[in-house]
Amino acid sequence: MSHSRNSGLVHILNNRGHRLEYQNLFCALLDYRALTCSFKGSYIQLVGARNLVCATVDGDIPRFFMLALFRALLGRKTIGILVNPKKITDRKKSSRHRALFVLLKILKVFYSINVLSIMPYALQESAKKISDDWIYDPQFWDLQYLPELILCPCLTDSVETHKDGRQVIGFIGKVAKNKGLLALLDLVEERSSEVFVIIAGKVEEDCLEEVSRIEAMGMKVINRFVTNEEIATIYEVSDFIWCYYEPEYDQSSGIFGRAFQLGKPVVIRRKSILEKIVYHLGGTTITLPSLQSNEKKTDCKMVIWTPPNGSRVRSQVKDISVRKVRSFLS
Repeated sequence: MSHSRNSGLVHILNNRGHRLEYQNLFCALLDYRALTCSFKGSYIQLVGARNLVCATVDGDIPRFFMLALFRALLGRKTIGILVNPKKITDRKKSSRHRALFVLLKILKVFYSINVLSIMPYALQESAKKISDDWIYDPQFWDLQYLPELILCPCLTDSVETHKDGRQVIGFIGKVAKNKGLLALLDLVEERSSEVFVIIAGKVEEDCLEEVSRIEAMGMKVINRFVTNEEIATIYEVSDFIWCYYEPEYDQSSGIFGRAFQLGKPVVIRRKSILEKIVYHLGGTTITLPSLQSNEKKTDCKMVIWTPPNGSRVRSQVKDISVRKVRSFLS
C-alpha cells in the first residue's frame, strides 16, 4: 500500500536510544514525514496529520492520551508504540503507573486509536489490558528498510589484532550496571584467556571502576557515543552480543533484535524476558555454568542463544508486524 507524505507523520519526543531508529523505520515503511518534538511543541501539526504514528509513547503517556483523544474526536487515526508495558501492568506499580494504566485502558474504547505493544501477548499477556494489539519490536525487523550498514575498517583491524584467537563478546550501548556489567566483569575475570570483550558506549559514572578493571585485563573500551558504522562493525567482528540484563531492566532490546536479524549469537540472563523471546523465536540455546561473583556472591547464570538458520522466521516477524501496522492505517 502506498501512503502520501502529506497524509502522515511519525513522531518521537527526542532522538535518544531507540526512538530515532523507530522513526526512521516507520517513515520508510509508510512514506510518512518525521517530526521530533515534545507533544506540545508542534501541536497543530500533530493534530492536523491524517494519520499519526507516535513511536514511542512511554515517555509522555498523559500528553499522548490527550492528543490521541482529540484526534479521535476529529476522526483521525493514531498509533502509539508501547515499549515497556510490563512497567505499567506490574502488580507492584506505583500510584503514577496505576494512573497511566487507567489512561491506556480508556484509549482501548476508541476505534481510531491503536496502542501496539512490542511484546507478543503469548509472552506478556498482561499487555492486553492496556494495548489493542502487538507487533514485534521494530528493531527485530527494520534492517531492510534502513540504509545499508557500513563497516569501520580501523575498528575491525584493532579487534583482529588484540583478540589473539579468543572469542569476541560485543557490549553495545550505554554502559550501566543494569545492563549486566557486574556479570560481565565476573566473566572476564574467570575466562580472560577465552574471551575478548569490546565495550562500546558512554560509561555511567558509577560504572567507571568496573570498566577500568575490565580494560586493565586487556579488553577494549570505547567510552563515548559510538557511530552507526562502529556499531555495525562490532556486530560483524563479535562472536557473541552481550544482552545479559538485570531484573530491573527486564524488557525487549534493540541490541538483541539487531543480533537476531544478523544471525548473531547473544548472551542473555536466565528467567528474563529475552529468554522467553528466544524460546518463542526458536533456534538453539546453551546454558553456561554459573559464575559466582567474588564480591556479591550472586548466581550469574547465562544462556547463549543462536538464532534459527535461514530467513523464514525473520520474514515471519517482519510480515506479521508490517501487516498489522498497515491494516490499521488503511
